[in-house]
Amino acid sequence: MRASSKRLYTILLSIVFLIGALYVYASMTRPLFDELSRLRSERLSEQKSLEEFEEAFKTISSLLAQYEDMIGIQEKISASFPIGEDIPNLLNQVYGIGELNKTKFTSISLQYLPITHSETKATLKPVGTLKINLKFEGDYENMKSLLSYFETNIRILDIYSIKIDNKIPGRNPILSYDLSLKAYYQVSDIKQVSDIE
Repeated sequence: MRASSKRLYTILLSIVFLIGALYVYASMTRPLFDELSRLRSERLSEQKSLEEFEEAFKTISSLLAQYEDMIGIQEKISASFPIGEDIPNLLNQVYGIGELNKTKFTSISLQYLPITHSETKATLKPVGTLKINLKFEGDYENMKSLLSYFETNIRILDIYSIKIDNKIPGRNPILSYDLSLKAYYQVSDIKQVSDIE
């Protein structure tokens, strides 16, 4: 066989191997690239879904935090302007303020005042008022401190009247006080309004 024929067979064999390699690439490698492209698009889609989920989670967490803040505000409003008289809590606050100021009450009485209705807005609930009458003895500084605590108490209290008598005169007089406070509350239902009136 001549050298030129060998070269021709070698070139033909090379072409067959090249065609075979292209066939193997086309039949086996190409589907893997298609699978790889599909997996990449799935990964991008899942990553986008994860980012959207994280954003939604942050939004929900923010809303929950705001809701918890609103609950805290609602609790503060309920403590300062409760639904119903909440007499035990009111008396606890009055006695607590008295103890803070080293004041011993000699008499405490409660009186329901007429319930007021809003003239302008029918949607507002009626407001009830409790009058608290306190009698105690002490010096002037304790009384000033006591009044200050009543003014800044969490429960809405108005100082309605105060009467001061000089019980023991002298350099450090002991004074006798008759103090009336008003505590406000939201009337919880219409039945309660008709019962009190």
